[in-house]
Amino acid sequence: MDTIGLVIFFAIFFVLAIAPYALIANKAGYSPFWGLLSLIPFVNFIAIIVFAVVEWPLERERDSLRTLQKSRRDEEVELEWGIKMVLKKAITLEKNGKHEEAILQFEQFIEKTDNEQNANLAREHIARIRDEHPGSMGG
Repeated sequence: MDTIGLVIFFAIFFVLAIAPYALIANKAGYSPFWGLLSLIPFVNFIAIIVFAVVEWPLERERDSLRTLQKSRRDEEVELEWGIKMVLKKAITLEKNGKHEEAILQFEQFIEKTDNEQNANLAREHIARIRDEHPGSMGG
């Protein structure tokens, strides 16, 4: 084999030996230069074991995103629960004849809710209370 053929052979071998390791390292969130470890005997075997057992940067990112999404869901649930409690309090106050306080609670509900349909229902409650009890706030 001549020198050019030998150089081409080693260049192809070099690329084929490093490329899979570099691609795997890159997909895991590490530098593709970790692929160079594939050329060092015994170290290449240890590198595969290390990649198999350590937490990858990609996994850390995924886990932090999941934590962020969970905290956002928890905040949304807490907000929805608070809105429901305001509405329940308003209805209870209305049933107990505390019309001015009920109107304030319904107004608070309107401010907190993002649901226009629910806000309109609360407005209807306020209008009905004011119609039935003209002495109530703003009536």
